[in-house]
Amino acid sequence: MGTPEWAIPSLQAVLDSGSEISAVFTQPDRPVGRKRVLTPSSIKQFSQTQKLPVHSPEKAGNPETLELVRSLAPELIIVCAYGQILPHSFLDIPRIGCFN
Repeated sequence: MGTPEWAIPSLQAVLDSGSEISAVFTQPDRPVGRKRVLTPSSIKQFSQTQKLPVHSPEKAGNPETLELVRSLAPELIIVCAYGQILPHSFLDIPRIGCFN
């Protein structure tokens, strides 16, 4: 889970380790610049180039997002500048835990 460009090296390190990445979560696309062009986050762009599944929920704690994360059955969630405070209901999902 992450959003800004400086979160990419952390995601790259996980990729380089050979660990399985079930999904990447990032903030929804946001308007950028004078023309307010809807633009995906740096992590979303990078993840798409790596062919990783990307999800961009408005709220990490909404029921649909929680159900999606439960369905992925993650052992571990790594968070690097996600941009939201994650509720306990989210943090309790992975078997090992969440690391920020």
